[in-house]
Order: sequence, then structure tokens, then C-alpha cells
Amino acid sequence: MNRFLMLIVLILVWALPQAEAALPVLGEVVAAVQTPFRSDTPAPLRIRDYRADFVQESRIVSLNRMQQASGKVVVAFDRQEAEDSPEVLFRWEYLEPSRQLIVSDGTTVWVYVPENNQVIRTLAADLARNRENDPMTFLTGLSRLTRDFNVRWAEPKLTEEGHYRLELQPRQESALVARLLMTIDQQAVATGQRQAQDAAAQRPVFPVLAATIIDLNGNRSDIHFEHIRVNTGTDPQTFVFQVPEGVDVMSPADAGLNF
Repeated sequence: MNRFLMLIVLILVWALPQAEAALPVLGEVVAAVQTPFRSDTPAPLRIRDYRADFVQESRIVSLNRMQQASGKVVVAFDRQEAEDSPEVLFRWEYLEPSRQLIVSDGTTVWVYVPENNQVIRTLAADLARNRENDPMTFLTGLSRLTRDFNVRWAEPKLTEEGHYRLELQPRQESALVARLLMTIDQQAVATGQRQAQDAAAQRPVFPVLAATIIDLNGNRSDIHFEHIRVNTGTDPQTFVFQVPEGVDVMSPADAGLNF
């Protein structure tokens, strides 16, 4: 076989769908997402809190406009009892292009836009019930992913780096989410597989590297997480919002928002 034919053979062999054959079972990828957040998961393997930097790119179809933003997020799960849905505390802080802050202590959610000199206050229970304008909706319900969504492989199934891609559709119609794409860390899946055999294998790995949220109008938000850290501990004051002097406190209705 001459060198030219050998090269063609090597290219054809390389092009075979070897990565597809190496894919784990879909259920293993889903388990890697859900298990660290479930109340019945052994404490050493459970994610109690996480923090990350994020970059968000949103496309608004009606305006044909792209918006970019970046910031940082901290989330903690307050498990007073062994309930399936623990109280979620979060701080979602936009730093660029303008400062915005969304903070929840599990009871009250504050949305603060300094340039407007106002803060919108609403009950976390009302916000969760309506599932509107909550950027953490899918990230605070990871323990019950298969309850809320129909889950399947996305196309393509893998990123260029070898991470897994899932496509999720809400089981109940939602104005906020028509379709959700998630990129799942291959290390989280591998860790989950080892933990299934040995509960003392490793500490948990935060599973979600990126997500794309697409609403009924075709608007989409792409969120990528970087420098993700889990179980570092959180200061309770992180989730407390102090209203700055001179800032107006409004309800969603006062602000003309439907949530």
C-alpha cells in the first residue's frame, strides 16, 4: 500500500464515529446532573453550594439584537430537613456591561438595578410558582430534572472538548423555557460512575458547564460558566440585601412586571 492510500485509510478510520460508540448511557449523564443535588445522596457526595463566573449572551428576536453580559454567581442549598426540594439561596451579580443584582435569602428575592435607583422585591414562592424572570430556574431544580423535563441527547451529542450535550423540553408549557440545551462536564459523569461503585470515590463535580435557554418566541440566552467551585462554604450575609439609602422599593406590579 503506497503512502497516499495509507493516508486515505488513516483519515477514514479517524472519521469513524468512535466518540459515539464511547458515549455513556443517557441515564448516567442525567444521574450525574441530578445525584449531587438530591437529599438522599450521602452528604460527602452532595453539592451544598457552588460559585462561578459566567458569561451570558442573549439574542432578542423581535429587536434583532444581541446582548452580552458577564458576572458571578453564588448558590447555596439550605437543607433544614431531608426534603427533596431544599431552600435555595442565590446571588446572581452582573458586572458588565452594567451592574445588576439578583439576591434571594430563600424567602424574598431582590432585583436591584443601580442606574434606575430602584429595587424590585417579591416573594421567592411567588417567583418559583410563576417561573418568570428567574435566571436560576433550571440551576435550582437540578435534583428533579426528569420530573420537570423530557430529556434526550442533543445534536451533536458531544462538544469539541468531549463534554456531553442534552436537550430538555418542559413537561408543562412554560413562557420562559420552550427548549433547554445543557453541556454536562465529562468529569462529572466519570466521577458519578466511580461513585456508583465506591461511595468514597471522590468529591462531587459541578455538572453544568453551559446552558442555552430558548423561549416560545425564539429568544435565546447562552450562559457559560467558568472557574466553578463547589462546597467552599458561604457567608450567610452573601444572600442578604440591604436597601441603599434613597433607593425606591417596588413590587413587580409597580414596576410593570408580570411575576
